[in-house]
Amino acid sequence: MVKKASSSSIKVDFTGVEVNSFDVPDGAYVLAVSSVTQKKSQESGQPYLSWEFKVDEGRYKGRKVWDNTSLQPQALWKLRNLFECMGMDIDDGEFEVDLEELQGQVVGGEIANEKYQGKDKPRIVGYMKPEDVDAGDEEEEEEEEEKPKAKAPASSKKKAPEPEPEAEEGQEEEEPEAEPEPDPEPAPRVTKKKNKGKIHSVADDTVEVKVGKDIWELDKKEVTVA
Repeated sequence: MVKKASSSSIKVDFTGVEVNSFDVPDGAYVLAVSSVTQKKSQESGQPYLSWEFKVDEGRYKGRKVWDNTSLQPQALWKLRNLFECMGMDIDDGEFEVDLEELQGQVVGGEIANEKYQGKDKPRIVGYMKPEDVDAGDEEEEEEEEEKPKAKAPASSKKKAPEPEPEAEEGQEEEEPEAEPEPDPEPAPRVTKKKNKGKIHSVADDTVEVKVGKDIWELDKKEVTVA
C-alpha cells in the first residue's frame, strides 16, 4: 500500500550546510575571508566594504564574525592596515583590488564582545598578521584542564610534630631552673685630685686659691694647709 505524503510535510536537503554558532570569546584568532562586498550606507549614502570572516583555526574554527571598512579618504587607514596584515604591499597612490580574489585570504583579528539586544556579539577591534596570533594558548588551556593534578611525593609531605610525653599521675612537672643572675659589677672608685695653690683671700667660710693662672673659690673644709 502506497502511503500518501502529508500536506504538512516538507523535504529539506542539508548537504553542505554548516552549523554555525556566533559565540566567539574575546581574544586573537586567525580569520579567513568568506566574502567581501561593496555596499552603500543607508544613512550617508557613502560606499563601504562589508566583510564576513570565519575563524580558521583552533577550538572555534568555522565561527563567523563581521566587519565594515569605510571607503572615505579619512577612514582608509583601517582598510590599508587590513590589507597589509594580509601580506599585501601597499604603496602611496591608487590601488586596485579584485574583491573576489580576497576570498580565502587569512589575517589575524582581535575580537571583543559587546552587548547587542541583550546578547554578546563578537566584534573585530583590530587586525594583525596571522603569525602574530598565538594559536597555541587555547590548546594548552584544554590540555591543562584534562591533566589530573599531580600528587605530591611522599617524601615531600611534612610529618606532624610528635606530642610531648605527658607527666605521669602524681608526678609534677619540673620547672626549668632559672639561670643565675650575674654579680653586679663594682662601682668605679672616684679619686679626688688634689691641686696645689696659693691662698689669695679669705672671706667667711670661703677661700680663694690661686692655682696657676686660675683663681678657685673653695669651702674652707676643702682647703688644707701644707
